Amino acid sequence: MNIHLIRSKEFSNDTYLGLFGILEKSPGPLKFIRDDSESEFDDDEIEEHVFSKSKLDLPMLSRISYESVTESFNLENWPPPFPDNMQVVTWNSIFEKCNDYRKKNKIRRTDGVVLLTNYSNDQNWFSGIDPSGDLNYFVHTDQWELYIPSDPIFPIAYEILASILQGKMFDNYSELNKYVHENPRGCMNDFCREKKDVSIKLRTADICHDCQKILKAKKIDQRLTDQVMRTFETIRTQMLFRERFKTSQQPSRICLKGPSKKIFFTDLDNAELKLTPLEKTLYLLFLKHKNGIKLKDLYLHKEEIAELYREVGNAKTTAEFNNSIHQLTNPTENSVNEKLSKIARKIAILVGSELSPSYTIDGPRSDKKRILLDRSLVSVDGNWRENN
Repeated sequence: MNIHLIRSKEFSNDTYLGLFGILEKSPGPLKFIRDDSESEFDDDEIEEHVFSKSKLDLPMLSRISYESVTESFNLENWPPPFPDNMQVVTWNSIFEKCNDYRKKNKIRRTDGVVLLTNYSNDQNWFSGIDPSGDLNYFVHTDQWELYIPSDPIFPIAYEILASILQGKMFDNYSELNKYVHENPRGCMNDFCREKKDVSIKLRTADICHDCQKILKAKKIDQRLTDQVMRTFETIRTQMLFRERFKTSQQPSRICLKGPSKKIFFTDLDNAELKLTPLEKTLYLLFLKHKNGIKLKDLYLHKEEIAELYREVGNAKTTAEFNNSIHQLTNPTENSVNEKLSKIARKIAILVGSELSPSYTIDGPRSDKKRILLDRSLVSVDGNWRENN
């Protein structure tokens, strides 16, 4: 089943890209399809509402109790102040955007479309399934920081998967409401009236025995359930590690695997940092040289750069190969700065802003650039020689 993830204009593209790093990790029948286009709501579709902290009683498991938030955690500087106002669109407008995308791109009826939007909705839900029966979904991507003291990418990814699986489990909202758990079990279908219960659901990454029986009775593809469960576990692992980092300040280990030295973050459920061959060449060079290198001195490492470039799987012609090495090591070219900027952005998207400084190639202007990560946290499959 193809799942087309689309976003409205106001939703961060970096967060959108980061979601794919989580959702694509586990293979299975759900194939997530990225689209760089933006959906946009017209001004007359958006209403300004006073932000409400009142408890919401409609029985939807992804609904969160606003007034219980401040009682859930005792963390410094959390939660942030509640906003005075919020911008709201209707469910009809949301699902019209999904259907407009379907028509424009000739999406099959058997494919799913998920709209990610920062706009609140007239039901005040964090996610929803198209009541018409079409395979359309939405996730409200804003305000998660008011309810969960972690990167919003995790609850957003969770809601995407939960909505898709719930759409398979239940024929309509009446059936869904019949089986939600008023008393939390750490299950995907917990009602989660209290904020602390939402945290339990994310941390257990589980589907209870009763709900597993529903999955079996509805003959839901076991491969789909397994894929969702594996991704829930990825979410749980990465979220908990990032939370522990706030107190331990111990970054994740990284491992370089295979002949092309693929880069995996061991403690983030082996999330892969996907770099182009030239970007990876540059990154591996700075990993080898823990004391750093001045960019103007890269030409002194031309042979080593060429050797790394061959090793990571470059397939260019000799002329293209030599030109790439020349641009990377020539002080008058801007190629190396462009690569450093792209690498830094990819790292931030993958591991978050708090962890990224340990892995980014950085340093004072005109001085040595280096990666701060303690090299005892780096392991390698195969031969690897570290330089000072």
